[in-house]
Amino acid sequence: MSCQESRRTFAHNGKRRRQIPKPPVTDF
Repeated sequence: MSCQESRRTFAHNGKRRRQIPKPPVTDF
């Protein structure tokens, strides 16, 4: 999974679901 893919997945899932683990600190 690339950084971009991870960011997209986290952003997409974060808005829809809040059960997914928090993204890595490197994202911020």
